[in-house]
Amino acid sequence: VHPLQAFLTGQVNQVPTLTGANRDELLLRALYQEYFYPPTTTEDYLTRILPIAGYHNRDIQTLYAPSQFNGNYSQAFVALFSEGIFVCSARRMVGYMTEQPTYLYTFTHAPESFFLTQPALIMWPGAYHGAEIF
Repeated sequence: VHPLQAFLTGQVNQVPTLTGANRDELLLRALYQEYFYPPTTTEDYLTRILPIAGYHNRDIQTLYAPSQFNGNYSQAFVALFSEGIFVCSARRMVGYMTEQPTYLYTFTHAPESFFLTQPALIMWPGAYHGAEIF
């Protein structure tokens, strides 16, 4: 059974489930540099990234505009893809699991770790992908 079909039809183990995401999942550069290039300027973000990710949805484009992040297009980029890929997926999964207790978390703590000393790996301190295990 395909995993999505299992969730939609309730063919999953009926056990308490914990799932969630980190606030800044895409902060770790390795998660996206292999597959697509992050924006290099605010203009690049507005013309190349936001229209694709927002599917021309004005509400999404407004919510994730650099102006919502003190003009920082990198923070807007990280928020857009962290929430769009990880947070929304976790929320959707919990929504399908109605027959058992479910717990949804958002991890926001920026740990002290090796990654924070490596600017090639991480852009600023935050709750990047995997930070909750450090």
